[in-house]
Amino acid sequence: MYSNPTLIETKKFSDTRGFLIPQSFNHSWVQQNISQSTQGTFRGMHFQIGSSAQAKLVQVLQGSVVDFVVPLSSSDNPTVEHFHLSAENPTIQTTLYVPKGYAHGFIALEEHTIFHYLVDTPYAPESERSLHYQSFPQISKTIQQYGFNMDTLHISKKDEKAPLFSDWKTRQEPIL
Repeated sequence: MYSNPTLIETKKFSDTRGFLIPQSFNHSWVQQNISQSTQGTFRGMHFQIGSSAQAKLVQVLQGSVVDFVVPLSSSDNPTVEHFHLSAENPTIQTTLYVPKGYAHGFIALEEHTIFHYLVDTPYAPESERSLHYQSFPQISKTIQQYGFNMDTLHISKKDEKAPLFSDWKTRQEPIL
């Protein structure tokens, strides 16, 4: 599909009944995931390695998020990209394509944010990895710019215990 993270804008057709968002894909998706998050929930930075690496197509169905992607094959100090995704635009639905080889995460900016994503490879628990968000100062800085205190984020125990990027890199695991 794309070799880099890419925003895709699709026209929303709206009237008094609601809206329709037709989306065409030139890609094989094997699993759909939907999560609901409270405001201030941070999920990430997640990825799968080796033959289980996943490309993702992500969008927000309700609320808004700041979405983060980090290239895993880059230097010891990778560039973090972030994207604001929202369900609130009345004419455009924005979707983010995240290629294989990128760690992915997001923070919910609103209560009851509903996040939807498609993946092209089934979930494989033995290939699942997480990186601690504090590995990437850009993530903390961006989250604070949106008015959140890093000490009061809602983060899973698994994500809190995730290794730092520098520690994970020393393992030399196959990214793809």
